[in-house]
Amino acid sequence: VVGLKATGSNTVVVKDVFVPRHRFLSYKAMNDGTAGGYENNTAPVYKMPWGTMHPTTISAPIMGMAYGAYDAHVEHQGKRVRAAFAGEKSKDDPFAKIRIAEAASDIDAGWRQLIGNVGEEYRLLKAGEEIPFSLRASARRDQVRATARAIASIDLLFEASGATALQLDQPVQRFWRDAHA
Repeated sequence: VVGLKATGSNTVVVKDVFVPRHRFLSYKAMNDGTAGGYENNTAPVYKMPWGTMHPTTISAPIMGMAYGAYDAHVEHQGKRVRAAFAGEKSKDDPFAKIRIAEAASDIDAGWRQLIGNVGEEYRLLKAGEEIPFSLRASARRDQVRATARAIASIDLLFEASGATALQLDQPVQRFWRDAHA
């Protein structure tokens, strides 16, 4: 197993089981806003589109991993000495700084996309307006792109951390493994 060490994850298969109708939600009802409970839960958050909320809840932890990998990498670089360059500190390497800046920019851009779309949808719902399909589509597009940026940034930081990043006591390896699980 590459990632999610010690999660205790298990696969459960259930066959030939009856599930009463009142115990499940149809995917269509969640997407079109006709699932039960809306009459009691009137806050805008309960009207958020499933197609935005579900993917965002998957992307948010990956964004957190990217921020964690960034912090761990910067801390690691501050201590790392490059033997091949007469003891030069890695943090003083201009190429290392470029990689750090690139990762930081992509992580921040991805987070802003996620939060911006969710915020705009929430604002519209709070104002009693409909969420246009174009916003739903761009929210999904941006969620995919934010996740890709986060994983690419983790990869960049992992590679830039050098061979010591593979050691189990290095946090960067855990972020890398979990992001690829």
